[in-house]
Amino acid sequence: MNHENEPLSRTAQFLQEQFESIKNELPHLASIVDGCKHLVIAQAELRERLPPADLSDITLDRIAFTQGVPILNKIDFRIDSDLFREAADSIIPAMERGFPLIADQFEKILTALHSEDCLQEDFLQSLARGNEASLEDQATRLNVMPELLEMVLAEIIKPFAQKRAQSLPPLPEDAQWPKGYCPVCGSWPELSFLEGKEGARWLRCAFCGHEWRYMRVQCPFCETTDQGLMELMYLEDRPHERVELCNACKKYILGIDMRNLVSPIPREIATMGLIHLDVIAQGKNFTPGASYLWNSVTTEDQKCLSAYNGVR
Repeated sequence: MNHENEPLSRTAQFLQEQFESIKNELPHLASIVDGCKHLVIAQAELRERLPPADLSDITLDRIAFTQGVPILNKIDFRIDSDLFREAADSIIPAMERGFPLIADQFEKILTALHSEDCLQEDFLQSLARGNEASLEDQATRLNVMPELLEMVLAEIIKPFAQKRAQSLPPLPEDAQWPKGYCPVCGSWPELSFLEGKEGARWLRCAFCGHEWRYMRVQCPFCETTDQGLMELMYLEDRPHERVELCNACKKYILGIDMRNLVSPIPREIATMGLIHLDVIAQGKNFTPGASYLWNSVTTEDQKCLSAYNGVR
């Protein structure tokens, strides 16, 4: 079912306004924002249409949890075939609108999902198990780019993962999570932010959107606490936005100090307004701890964004 012509929900309208705000404030990001906004809005609309996930059989294993075992197992992640296809009918056209030059690649994937009944399950299992070889084989057979196939599948599944995370009951306050990856789904964080009077540090999962507290001075990817190996960079005129670099593992995560902001930044799109920091970090040979659509910029984008200087 195509929902493209239906009225936008309040959430989607709010996101639309935020995208325009980013473009007005940071015009050098306009082309990237325009390319990605359709996808984010389509995902928000899909997430609101989905019913709450039934997680009544999920129980918290406190011992496993404190040892770093996430609550939800990706291997057990299932999506009804018809619902998955409906999601693909919303998400893939949104990606085509943002990236029309490779629309034929998106169409091949969408056609295959509708014509091959077993393909969805194969895709889900390959993603859950991190089986890149299987995805590459499927991409070769469909004559599409392997990295594009993986990205499309992840973006289709993301609203379902977010709904599952939202459907979980709140964790007990004394449940301690010691890791830098998500306690719900095990994915890496896309954003680090400071909040509250004490400046508590929180991480946001790049996949399911769950947020959890984490140590103020520790790399979430390699867990080093050596302050001499960690570096903070920001723009002189935007000191509340920063990129946290780890010289131990050569990974980085984007960050925002939310404490003194006049109006809150929607955290699900906050990283889109920090793309210039992605470019700076990648230009210094650091790699993002979590990869997603808009932190993989083209050479032309890098030339444009690298001119945005004033970095400390």
